[in-house]
Amino acid sequence: MDIHPASRETQFMTSSDVSPSGNPPPGGYGSSDDDIEEVVDSGENNKFEFEVPYPDVQIEDSTWSVSQPTKMGHITYTVTGEDKDGPFEGSRRYKDFFSLRQALVKRWPGVYVPPIPPKQSVGNKKDKFIANRMYFLDIFMKKISKIPYLVQSEEFQRFSKPSGDITATFNTLGPISPQDLKERLENDLGVSSELDESVVNQSREQVNDFQSFLKKILPTLKALLEEAEKMVGAKENLNKRTGAIIDAMSFYESNGLSRFVDQDVTRMVVENPEDPEMKAKSDGIGKTFKNTFKDFYFWIRSSQMDVEAVIDAVSGRDKVVQNRVKLINKQKSEKNELDNINNKKKTLKSLFQSASSKQSRAVFLTTDIEKLENDAKELDVIIKMLNCYIAENIIPVFKEKQIKEYYEFLNFLARREINNSAATISFWSDFMKNENVSAASS
Repeated sequence: MDIHPASRETQFMTSSDVSPSGNPPPGGYGSSDDDIEEVVDSGENNKFEFEVPYPDVQIEDSTWSVSQPTKMGHITYTVTGEDKDGPFEGSRRYKDFFSLRQALVKRWPGVYVPPIPPKQSVGNKKDKFIANRMYFLDIFMKKISKIPYLVQSEEFQRFSKPSGDITATFNTLGPISPQDLKERLENDLGVSSELDESVVNQSREQVNDFQSFLKKILPTLKALLEEAEKMVGAKENLNKRTGAIIDAMSFYESNGLSRFVDQDVTRMVVENPEDPEMKAKSDGIGKTFKNTFKDFYFWIRSSQMDVEAVIDAVSGRDKVVQNRVKLINKQKSEKNELDNINNKKKTLKSLFQSASSKQSRAVFLTTDIEKLENDAKELDVIIKMLNCYIAENIIPVFKEKQIKEYYEFLNFLARREINNSAATISFWSDFMKNENVSAASS
């Protein structure tokens, strides 16, 4: 992992950059980050440089990307990737990413779906906010690229190869049937439906316990995020202080020392025209230091979003449990209604029904009760499969990832601070090399 990730320059396009066809040239969690990103507006062309925060080393090799934010009343991003039908590229809005993830979470319950940044209506067209959102959407796409069954899914195809408005196409997707969900678990995730009851019970307890832990740690991560956000500004000010000291020294040499040494430029240190390298270093010292609290902020935020994504996965299992309860209750209600019809029991509802209507209703209820019973049985099996899948796959992978990324981040952080210290030592050592300064210590 490169200790100094390269900056990438991103061009914001306006409506004047749109092609004659009206299209641009081809190409939710946490808090607001308007003051976190390091964005430098270069003026006329509305470009900015966005330094990539702490990189996710596990996805650096992905060719998928989200880039080129474009301003045309709303913000679009150029998305590139490759699915089962080959490469794809096109413009996508944030709402398209949001609709995609919503569809994946709903139709792949109990499965980890990478997180995206939350919806935010205020300040969502500021350059800093857009850069931040683009960073996390880029991570989302890179993580998705490593999950084949999601990439090959019907839901993702509607995002990668849309035939119309992406969000509208997701609205036409109905709920996934128990049979289709079971087939996905068996065929795509390799989860067996033949499970030992003791293993199922142990898995359920493990999942419930881990879910409780994640919900407890989430407020801690949010508190850390708030503190990190405060520290970003403090560290930025601290890094700028060296530059401020140099500016003060420069002012003093020009307006004070120059008179004391009778305009002898060889007696200058910062303002010595015969030593342009020192002047250049002095002018650039404030930009040399890396803000490690910014890296800390993004690491915490990524961890928080990942925790919420795992909570989403477990909540998907909980919704399947709730759906099963609804089916059972509906089945009981319909059984009571059928019994009343068969026993010719008079109810408020039956008073207004003809004999033929009651007979038709009885036929429907008989069929529907059987379907509800079968679906409830399928969901019971699915719940057991999900408990085992989450316990055996999502939880251990998540824990290992958190451990690995924590140590990698500390390694990254330590090297950045070492580089900051090395830059400080190098800079002040150059001062000591000036013959006027070095002579003062003898």
